[in-house]
Amino acid sequence: MPFYIFIKTKHEEAKTITNMVEARRRSNPYYHYILGEQAYDEGKLAQAIEHYQRALRINDTHHEILFSIARTYHQMGDVSNAQRYLEKAVRHSSNEQDRTRYMSKIATIAST
Repeated sequence: MPFYIFIKTKHEEAKTITNMVEARRRSNPYYHYILGEQAYDEGKLAQAIEHYQRALRINDTHHEILFSIARTYHQMGDVSNAQRYLEKAVRHSSNEQDRTRYMSKIATIAST
């Protein structure tokens, strides 16, 4: 087999693998969640919301993502959406500790 054919074949194989990885990333809610966290840390709040919303479109039951949306809306001054997403986080929490923590945040928002 000529050398250039071998390289082309390896290049095509690498491209196929890269495409598979990208497809898996796009369908992984935690990938979008991490991108949201990075945007939030950089102060890009609208971009963070977009990433979190993509994560929710894939799986809308992750309370961590719902909480991050609430936190971001609160940071943006949108108390109504912050409270709405905190309430969703409470409903999807898997343990009492998380539910209590979110309920406390709801009470704090309601008292301001």
